[in-house]
Amino acid sequence: MLLPDRIKVTVREERDGKWQPMCKVEVICVPEMPGFRVERGEYSMAVEVGLLPSDKLFYRDREQDKYLTMEDFTRRILDRALFPALKEQ
Repeated sequence: MLLPDRIKVTVREERDGKWQPMCKVEVICVPEMPGFRVERGEYSMAVEVGLLPSDKLFYRDREQDKYLTMEDFTRRILDRALFPALKEQ
């Protein structure tokens, strides 16, 4: 669901003929940072977004002071929601 200040992702699984929510992820815009905060259950992550030369974006995990590729970012957030048996890295 796309809202003015956030994106809500709900992962559902069919059980007994009904779709049941299994996990929820919210990506919330934080203009003061600039960037966004990702919340998944008890897990929360602040990601700073910036512009590099040649109009490329960077993503930085503010708590760990670590730059992320888009693959790292999706692996840490959405993969946990879509594939709950995967281990945290």
